[in-house]
Amino acid sequence: MTPGPTIPPAARRAAAALALLAWAALVVQLAAVMQDGTASLPVAVWALLRYFTILTNLALALAMTGIALGWALTFRPAILGGVTLSLLLVGSVYHLLLRGIVPLAGLGLIADLLLHSATPLAALIYWCAFVPRGHLRPRHALLWTLYPIAYGAYALTRGLIDGIYPYPFLDLPRIGLAHTALNGAAVILAFAGAALVVAWLDRRHAPLSTAGQST
Repeated sequence: MTPGPTIPPAARRAAAALALLAWAALVVQLAAVMQDGTASLPVAVWALLRYFTILTNLALALAMTGIALGWALTFRPAILGGVTLSLLLVGSVYHLLLRGIVPLAGLGLIADLLLHSATPLAALIYWCAFVPRGHLRPRHALLWTLYPIAYGAYALTRGLIDGIYPYPFLDLPRIGLAHTALNGAAVILAFAGAALVVAWLDRRHAPLSTAGQST
């Protein structure tokens, strides 16, 4: 494994801002869950950790915190590419399939805007502006795809245990096994295809000095 790339000061500053945005979004969402006083902090956290949106924004917050602190390991394109693409999946699925299903106001509405719109857009801008090009390979795309696959297994397992399913397209008792499997397969295939395109574009726009290197 080669050392992580040096982190430019501007990238660290931008990462600090993005980390603050992600952590703030998570805190606002937690406050929205707890504002009626019916859930303790541990219960609220456990409830939120069933959602792909929360887990992915948490990954962003941790990665950007690491970059802001100068940890070169977290500045690897293979890591940031997976986090960024996963956040784009969060935004795309929400705006195409889930937006408006649950009426929102107050803290819930603020958290919704931050988690589904602001952080995916900010992560994409960060990727375009600061992440080094030419380090991605098709194998990275395949590795990234393991995340939504693992999440699907996790979400369905939790649902089978407590009867709560995080998203309508994964609501196994309501839509049945066949539709759940088809929905999951569609999301995963779309994600895998997008991941391969990202890896290809990264290689296509690589600087000549990195064209023959790998991470």
